[in-house]
Amino acid sequence: MGQGGREVFREHFMFFLENAEDIKETECVAQSFLIHGQSGSGKKTVVERLCAENSVDLVRIDTLCEATSRQCLEKTHSPFCVLLMEGVDVLLGDRDMEAPEVFLVWLVHEIRKRRPSSVFLLAATATTTLGDSVSQKRIFDRRIEMERPSAAEREAILRELVSGGVDFASVAKKTVGFLPTDLLHLCALAEDGARGTGPTTAEIESQIEHVEVGRGRDNRVAVEDGCTWSDIAGMDSLIRDVRRYIEYPLLHRDLLHGIPKPKGVLLHGPPGTSKTTIARILSSTCSARFFSIDGASLYSCYSGESERILRDLFSSARAVSPSIVFLDEIDSIVGKRGAKEDSGVRERILATLLNEMDGVVELQDVVVLAATNRLDRIDEALLRPGRFDKILRVDYPDGRGRQAIFELCLGRIEQKSEIDCAALSSMTGEISGAEIKDVCQEAGYRVFCAGRDTLTQEDIVAVLREKEYFTKAMPASWKTQ
Repeated sequence: MGQGGREVFREHFMFFLENAEDIKETECVAQSFLIHGQSGSGKKTVVERLCAENSVDLVRIDTLCEATSRQCLEKTHSPFCVLLMEGVDVLLGDRDMEAPEVFLVWLVHEIRKRRPSSVFLLAATATTTLGDSVSQKRIFDRRIEMERPSAAEREAILRELVSGGVDFASVAKKTVGFLPTDLLHLCALAEDGARGTGPTTAEIESQIEHVEVGRGRDNRVAVEDGCTWSDIAGMDSLIRDVRRYIEYPLLHRDLLHGIPKPKGVLLHGPPGTSKTTIARILSSTCSARFFSIDGASLYSCYSGESERILRDLFSSARAVSPSIVFLDEIDSIVGKRGAKEDSGVRERILATLLNEMDGVVELQDVVVLAATNRLDRIDEALLRPGRFDKILRVDYPDGRGRQAIFELCLGRIEQKSEIDCAALSSMTGEISGAEIKDVCQEAGYRVFCAGRDTLTQEDIVAVLREKEYFTKAMPASWKTQ
């Protein structure tokens, strides 16, 4: 909730409160408001607190029924009251859009006719889903966005949540991008660890990394699952490049001394070569917030909604930087301009992405990581320096790489005989790490289902012979054995 949203709303609220009797004499005063912001940004809390502090009646409208709404309008006879319809995006989501819009026009008209000194508020998480006539200004006099709290606002919220003895300014400085609900979660975690006594500054700050920032109903923050570089094998050169261009600049920002950091890194290669796994590892090792999205979660049936989701994603990433934005299967998100199958939506998403990566607002300490199996389907405008500065090929592992992957997968199986991973590597050709993992897993399951205790090399060779993708790559001498 930035200074803009909260303070602008407070100013309007106090103006109405101090001039309630005079408002009815003029039609130039804004009277209906569309308040929107991410879930957890404090829309309802701000309204409730201002009403409580100033002894103002708060009347809730939780239905789209005209008769019920009239009763709400007549419920209070005070000269000034607040009418609140919370979660209007949910109320309107299951109905034909025309009827709710007509109802809202009627309701605003009734408020101006019956209660000219009242304020009507409407809270919505995503206003772009409400229809053009709802979102645009002809129904509501003013739109106010509740943004993420500033440092001063975070410090004030923390003072209300935790007793004294805490360096609130220090905690506020380290919680950039936290929503009020995130701060509440942080303090709850610290209180649990304090075991009955008030948490210290160190105890609160130690819990910061455990709070998943901004996880509302439209959450797109990836969960860190503890993956490390030891969880993949057979690609030492690629790992060095990924760490050089992404991990090291984020971990050692102060040592770069003005050297420009890559804005984007694009991983491309065949399926099953650990592109997504690399992203998961970076989410755990970079000490940075990690945001992930793919085509399935980005596309929407509402016009303009996909672009808004992408803009919000980058806005959140900037707010909690250092951060990584991972675009999985980016060819399904943007593609190429002018493609025959493009309906125009992908071009608009591409334009939004280009603007976010290399537009007026700089990506400060935000790295864009993308993965694709089809580099030929990516628009050339994304591939130039200044957007995806580094394009890294993630290929099938060579002989040594396959051996290392076999050793890694089989090393996790406790009951096994002596297995020659070099020999297994020589049996296979151009295959992916995911396929090798699948073979080891299948062989282990067969041993378990057969009631045996020990996995042998013959078990793995038997699975190799049955797999179609191995039959094509296996040396001819092994096919007949």
